[in-house]
Amino acid sequence: MAFQEQTTLPHAPAGNVSAPFSSFHLIYYLIFLASAVVFLDHAVDKPVALYFKYDADPRLVALFRSVEYFGKPDAYIAVCLIIYLTNRSLFVANARNRRGALFCRIADWSLYLLTALAIGGVAVTVAKYAVGRLRPRGLFESELYGFFPLTFDTDYSSLPSGHAQVIWLVATALSIMLPRWAPVFIACAIPVSVSRVVVTSHFVSDIIVGAVLGIAVALAVRRKLFASLRPFGAETAAAGLPRGRVFDRPVPSWRTA
Repeated sequence: MAFQEQTTLPHAPAGNVSAPFSSFHLIYYLIFLASAVVFLDHAVDKPVALYFKYDADPRLVALFRSVEYFGKPDAYIAVCLIIYLTNRSLFVANARNRRGALFCRIADWSLYLLTALAIGGVAVTVAKYAVGRLRPRGLFESELYGFFPLTFDTDYSSLPSGHAQVIWLVATALSIMLPRWAPVFIACAIPVSVSRVVVTSHFVSDIIVGAVLGIAVALAVRRKLFASLRPFGAETAAAGLPRGRVFDRPVPSWRTA
């Protein structure tokens, strides 16, 4: 699926991200996640939702409402598609030189993120309607609360949070691509996912499951479909060279003097 790069930088790692992972591990994590959801459902979700609905500072709610847009996939898909098409064209025009390899690599990473967003979108939609959790407004308007599986209605699509899934998928993918910036991406993902609780669109457990799903999809797509992609910065780190600001080109000597 990914383009084949035309050049190989010295001392570059193989890029294989495969690691032992058995069905037992998957079952263990799913049991742990389900236990956490049960606990949050009984002890945390309702009181937190009621607090933010009736007692939270309106200024706090307005602040978080201003960042929740970053959990929508539309902009990420559009940007990735533009980057992919642009860099593929540049790669074709520069296929025989070193710059072509960089354009190819950027195109491959954007294709990775596009693929992960598509798979994550399908996964979160299936999970929402399979679980059938009533959104918080059901609690506020009708005092209804709980799970109604296979109820194909948007009012019963609270778990998992789609916004949390998207933002944590993007943050994970970008952290893999640019490891130096991982703390920044994670710091941005936290308020976006929390905003869905503050504006009472989701319960706490909804955003946790959404975040776990987003992270899992990003890691699985990388492992299964794009394992050969090398993170930016890997070559200079392996060669012992000072890093550039974003990508993995060496820093000019006058900047390290």
